[in-house]
Amino acid sequence: MSLNLSSERLLISITGMSGVGKNTIVDALLAKDSQLQKLVTATTRPPRTGEAHGIDKYFLSEADFVKRIAEDDVLEHVTYHGQYYGTLVSVVKDGMLRGHDIIGGGTYPGVAQFHLRLPENHLSFLILPPHKQAIEDRLNYRAQESGESIEKIQERLRVNAEDLANLHTPDYVFQGPDMVGSKKNDYDHVIINDNLTEAVNTVHDLIQ
Repeated sequence: MSLNLSSERLLISITGMSGVGKNTIVDALLAKDSQLQKLVTATTRPPRTGEAHGIDKYFLSEADFVKRIAEDDVLEHVTYHGQYYGTLVSVVKDGMLRGHDIIGGGTYPGVAQFHLRLPENHLSFLILPPHKQAIEDRLNYRAQESGESIEKIQERLRVNAEDLANLHTPDYVFQGPDMVGSKKNDYDHVIINDNLTEAVNTVHDLIQ
């Protein structure tokens, strides 16, 4: 069922496979435009070291999360390893009432729900690399910075191998977990992140 938010403000989703730079683009847009507000999602998993309620995530009990689903305060949600993850309607509404467009990274299952439930207020972007090597280079650089294992990098590349081989095939159905079940034309805009500054400016111009 669609929601009528009575607002001209937008909920903006940025989707792309691991290593494509979607979070970097979101952070750059937030720094560039004060009208944008980061989407803070909710979860029932415990906070990690350094995470704060209402800033990194809304940390809810399972009973509270289920109650919010029943009260239609959850725009979309998934369960992963026994924990709930989702977007709260009240958080989106509050940001819009304060005059902000809400922006965050998201996977296609959530994007599909945003399209369904916020048909007038949702704007979706798919971020793609120019080629497979760009993802490999970025993930290897991230591993050097974070100490992430080569095995994890190789596993991510393996999972996305078919998607990377079909980046420029128009009717290809993506298989990787972030875009699973979607095609390019399921998103409002497809951006090739060949140059970060240009990608950020293009997304910002399209939002405006």
